[in-house]
Amino acid sequence: MSDFYAKLRDNRRWRKAQEKIFPLLNQRHNEISLEFAFLPSSDPRAVTPGIFELRTYQLQPGKLLEWGMQWRQGIQARQRHATAIGSWFNQLGPLHRVHSIWHYRDLA
Repeated sequence: MSDFYAKLRDNRRWRKAQEKIFPLLNQRHNEISLEFAFLPSSDPRAVTPGIFELRTYQLQPGKLLEWGMQWRQGIQARQRHATAIGSWFNQLGPLHRVHSIWHYRDLA
């Protein structure tokens, strides 16, 4: 990943784009996450147009494995009503944090 960012820093076009983007921001927040093995990521472009829901959970320290086991049991029921795009847990940035993205056809 450090090679990727080094190449970006050396890319003049990227730097120019960043110079235009940064004045528009109030804040930027980065997190590095790994996906849960039991819910591999799917391509969001493969689903029909619709609504995407980003959920973020802040877990109690030391509870990731227990939470994952419990959450895993409920996924099948949820997938009857929504498509799981993926779920990830943080490795860098705020720890004990989980994100998931779900796709719905509409708000009904």
